[in-house]
Parts: sequence; structure tokens; C-alpha cells
Amino acid sequence: MKTNPIRRKILAGIAAMAIVLPGAMQAQETYPTKPITLIVPTGPGGSLDRLSRAMAPFLSEELGQPVTVENRPGGTSILGTQMLLNAPADGYTLLTTIPNYIIVQSALGQAPYSVDDFAYINAQWTDFGVVMVPSDRPYETLEDLVNDIRARPGKVTTAGLATSDNRVNLFLLLKQLGIPEEDVRFVAYQGGGELRAAIAGGQVDFAISGAEGSAGIREFVRPLAVFRDKGTENWDAPSVNEYLAQHDTDVPYIVGSIRSFMTSAEFKIQHPDRWEILASAFQRILENEDAIAQLSAAGIGVEWRGPEMTDALIKETADLMAPIVEAWGTGN
Repeated sequence: MKTNPIRRKILAGIAAMAIVLPGAMQAQETYPTKPITLIVPTGPGGSLDRLSRAMAPFLSEELGQPVTVENRPGGTSILGTQMLLNAPADGYTLLTTIPNYIIVQSALGQAPYSVDDFAYINAQWTDFGVVMVPSDRPYETLEDLVNDIRARPGKVTTAGLATSDNRVNLFLLLKQLGIPEEDVRFVAYQGGGELRAAIAGGQVDFAISGAEGSAGIREFVRPLAVFRDKGTENWDAPSVNEYLAQHDTDVPYIVGSIRSFMTSAEFKIQHPDRWEILASAFQRILENEDAIAQLSAAGIGVEWRGPEMTDALIKETADLMAPIVEAWGTGN
């Protein structure tokens, strides 16, 4: 009995699928097939380096391949960040950085990329700003400080990094209170260590500094308010918006030091299957009680926001922060 030619073609197609599909499925399931590099665009010992090295063994176990951390400092993180974009978009090169760096560099025209050039896996570790004063200053509340700024425009001094999230938060707070930015004398510092030394040493009247980074000067300062929903045990002070409630207003503010793992946006577009494998690996780690305990004991953040929430957080931050930084850069 002769087989219908059309039927023969259909059967041949099914046979071919039987051969091809298992191989295709295997290619998806076996990613990664070689070591992964995790770029840190800052030097050894900082929070990004600590986070990356703490997560690398867990990632290696989940993905079944070695995960190597490479520090690539330079150009205020620009060198390492650009290395990610220059690498093949295949999922074998990741980046750990603070997206606020990217927002600032893009707003000031310092780098040829923007937040849209990256795909964000997870903002695992964040910090919050604390309005603090040296212990010898007379201010007991944020209201005391605000009243003094109003009474002595241009005389009260503060310090910060020139285009940091903490300076943006100060700008937003003053604006909401109807206080011109120039009514506070701003002293710019190049690094967080210098800034904290200035606060602890009483060289300025107040500053906004990251809670985590300022733990070492806690005994030398008095917290007046925090840029978060409420105070914490170590920084016993009301939130900025709790203070502003008495003035019948509130203020949007930037979440500080958003330490995030990311890839290039192109990788997520070209390899959605690999992207899911990668994101799922991070999620499993941060939902594992043993991993959480080990990371927490090392002082590493363990929050799982996931790609969607992380992307929304970073885009909201960019929308708030970029216009202000750009205006500073142009002198407007």
C-alpha cells in the first residue's frame, strides 16, 4: 500500500521534531554551560564587593557553574559598567552596582548609557538617609533645625556628596518647606568617609548620611529624622514625612544605595529563557532560610524584590532624581 505524499511529509516533520525538540529543550535547561563573571565597578572591600562575594557561592551552587567576581573600578564606576555593555549579551557577564550612579552619570552626560540599557534582576540591599547633627549642636528635633535655617538663611552648614541621593533628598525637603536651597550653606565632599568625619567632628551643623555607613559615628551624632517609613532601633527618630505631617504635607524621597544585580537589557530581549533561569536562581537563594541566615550574619541585605519591583523602583528614582541632578550640572 502506497503512502500519501502529504502524509509522508507530515510524518517526516514529526520525526524531525522528535529529534530537534529534545536538543532545544536541553539547551535551555543546561544554561549556563560555562563560568559566569560578576563585575563590580568599584574596588575591593566596599558594600558592592561584599555583596557580590557573599552571593557568588550561592549562585554557583544554584547555576552549577563557577561565579567569579572581578573588581573593575574606574571613572566613578563607569569603566566596570561599560564592560557589561561591551560583553556579549549571553548571560555570562553580570553587574553589581548602585543604579543611582547610572542615573547621575546619564543626567550629567558623563556616560554613554542610561537606566534603560540595563535589565534589573533584584535590588537586594538598600540603605536609608538619616538627618543627623553633631552631638554638641542644640537641635533636638528636625523642627529646631528648620527654624534655625529660616532664622539664619545662609548661615547653617551642611555637607554631602555633590550629586548624591542624600543631597537630592535634602533639596526635595527644603523645597517642600518653601526654603530656598541657597539658604543652607552646602559643603561638598568627595567620599563618604570624609563626609562622616565632618559630621562626627562638628565641622558642619547637620547632614544627611546613609544609616548603614554611619553606624561607626553613631555615638557622635544625634538623629533628627529618617528617610523611611519609620525610625529604627539604632536611629530612633521620626520619619521625615511624620515630621511633615504637622505641616500638612509630605515629600517623595529617594531610596539610598540601591545595590542591585543586573544584566544588559539586550540579554533579556535576546535570551528570555536564560533570563528566567538567572532570576529564578536569585529568588531561590533569597527564599532559602540557610542562605538568608548566612548573608544576614555577614551584614548583607537579603531582600527579594524581583525584576518588576526593582525595575519600577529604579525608574521612579530616575524620574525624581535625574531632573534635579541635570539642573545642578547646568547651573540652573
